[in-house]
Amino acid sequence: MKKAKAGDKAGTKRKRPLCWCGGKELQPFSSTYLQCSACQTLVSTVLEKYDRMELDKKQAEFYGKPYWFDYQQKELGFPTIANRARQDLSGRCLYWLKTILKYKLPGARVLELGSSHGGFVALLGWAGYAATGVEINQWVIDFARQAYNVNLLLGNITSQKIRKSSMDIIILMDVIEHMTDPLRVLTHCAGLLASDGIIVIQTPQYPEGAGYMKLQSDKSPFLNHLHENEHLYLFSRQSILKLLHRIKFRYVEFEPALFAHYDMYLAAGKKPLKKNSAKKIEQALSKRPEGRIVRALCDLDVSMQDVNKKLVQAETERSVHLARIEECETRLETYDTESRARYAQIKELTLLLRESESDRDKRMKQILTLEEKLTSVVGESKSRYFQIKELTTLLKKTELDSKKRLAQTEKLGQQLHDTAEESQLRYEQVKTLTAQLQESEADRAQRMKQIETMRKQLELAAAESLDRHRQVETLTVQLQKIEEDRMANQQQIEQLNAWLKESEADREERLGRIEELGKKLDETEQESRLRYDQVETLTAQLQESEADRTQRLRQVETLTGTIKQIEQDRTACHQQIEQLSEWLKESEADREERLGRIEELGKKLDETEKESRLRYEQVETLTAKIQEIEEDRAKRLRQVETLRKQLELAAAESLDRHHQIEKLQRWLKESETDRASRLQQIETLGRRLDEVDRENQDRYVQIEKLQAWLKESEAARLLSINRIQELTRELE
Repeated sequence: MKKAKAGDKAGTKRKRPLCWCGGKELQPFSSTYLQCSACQTLVSTVLEKYDRMELDKKQAEFYGKPYWFDYQQKELGFPTIANRARQDLSGRCLYWLKTILKYKLPGARVLELGSSHGGFVALLGWAGYAATGVEINQWVIDFARQAYNVNLLLGNITSQKIRKSSMDIIILMDVIEHMTDPLRVLTHCAGLLASDGIIVIQTPQYPEGAGYMKLQSDKSPFLNHLHENEHLYLFSRQSILKLLHRIKFRYVEFEPALFAHYDMYLAAGKKPLKKNSAKKIEQALSKRPEGRIVRALCDLDVSMQDVNKKLVQAETERSVHLARIEECETRLETYDTESRARYAQIKELTLLLRESESDRDKRMKQILTLEEKLTSVVGESKSRYFQIKELTTLLKKTELDSKKRLAQTEKLGQQLHDTAEESQLRYEQVKTLTAQLQESEADRAQRMKQIETMRKQLELAAAESLDRHRQVETLTVQLQKIEEDRMANQQQIEQLNAWLKESEADREERLGRIEELGKKLDETEQESRLRYDQVETLTAQLQESEADRTQRLRQVETLTGTIKQIEQDRTACHQQIEQLSEWLKESEADREERLGRIEELGKKLDETEKESRLRYEQVETLTAKIQEIEEDRAKRLRQVETLRKQLELAAAESLDRHHQIEKLQRWLKESETDRASRLQQIETLGRRLDEVDRENQDRYVQIEKLQAWLKESEAARLLSINRIQELTRELE
């Protein structure tokens, strides 16, 4: 109820509201609601302002045409009553009917409070129940009569003349929260029910124990029901149980609500509730043609629920697989970047290897040149060695000669004075020998300098070879790291392949599910065709009744013609009244009988015409329902088509990913082969460096030997010089 339409007349009595349980301790819950400390029910503050009788009158005025069109659509954002009359029939009305069938079979007497557009009352009637509704506004009753051809009672339930214990079920769907005195209404309803009768209630459920701030922080959907002008009482599960126990309805069965996130839905009775089997329900609905239609609607609803569940499941699976695909894409992107980085590193390493290879070639050329120089030096040293040997032999010969000369000098001392010229010549020869020795000494010093420079060059080459060996070791360590990264990438690729196989298997399962959905849709299409055949049979029956009606009309026409003829005969025979009085009496009696028959025929024709109209309206409703089912089926087919396209796109993406992985595997294989070749090259380089090291060691041994030979030759030379000096001294 709007605050503006609630009325604020001066002088209206305002008193503190009492809860339905009689509790007076009401604590503030929000700005528009109080909470009963005894039963925890939320009580609207509107009950403070008005008396309950006054509120009942204002409610009867408020819940009229403006409420169902302007207030519902503009203020609350809900559909109008015209749209709800169409939507609710296949939605909430069918859902509620399944609950009613569970506890009471068709044939039971049903009363619905707050019937609104009358769709549920009409559906109950089609199912075979003796259904009646109650509404507090005349406009709503007229709308229900126009929409579903149902007759509703006007006013509150307490003011209706309904016999006690005459009802089997009383239904309150989203109604009890609007009542000014729910305890009084339910007590009255309990008196109207039979001993095994039940009450079915749907109402918003207050989360017990939750405060207003908690509901706001949790963003609870229950907050949308805090309309103090409409919902005067909001119950929790415990408070509704207390209310039902107060009227001695101790057996309560909570059913799953259609909107379970804010509603509660229950059936209650004084005796234990008995549930009907599916077989009994099907047999009860199959007794009447309308019941068969209702059963078909229930079957369609079950199949649609299954399809919706499968679609929701498929959507969740699709979202999960899309998340996995996105993860795979991110991993592939990271792997791609890593592979590019590795490829750049490999390029750098190959460049370094090429540079090292070219540097190695240069070093090898230098080593070759050094080897050539060494061979030349060795040859020269050998020639020098032979020269030294010759000199030593000459020195030995000279020593022998000197010994002989000494002997001769001892013997021929006197002759030396005479042979001064000879001694002078010998002295010149010694000078020439010393000059030659000095020249050989200078040449030897130069050779020693050359040998020293060559030794230094060999040491530098050895140091460079050690550096190259270290570089080779670092390169082998880097290649081992690359090998480890490659193995890790290979494992990631294997994981990606496994995930792709799993996604392919999920895709095949989804395709199988889609085929099952297609089969089910074909079955629904066959069922719709069967219903269409039923409609055709009904139309054929209507045509037969129409033909029967035309025949009866023809009979009436023939009867009217005979009456006209009789009237003509009566007028013609008026002159013979006296003679034919007996005949006229008999004809008058026959005429009265025929008029009675004509009246009976007219009544039957009216009845058949009414039946044909009803059947025609039923056929129109059936065609409308079939059109809705066909539209819904087309929507489902479109959804299935979109799902199929999405699956095809996912399959194409998975194929692209598979091709990318194959390309990556090829690149890895190529990099592996390139790495193997690089390793072979490095091994060959290592072998060559080892050979160079061995050659260098051999060269060092040779140089050491040469140095030993040079030292020995130097010692022999020094000895020979000393001897020559002694000889010169002696000669002097």
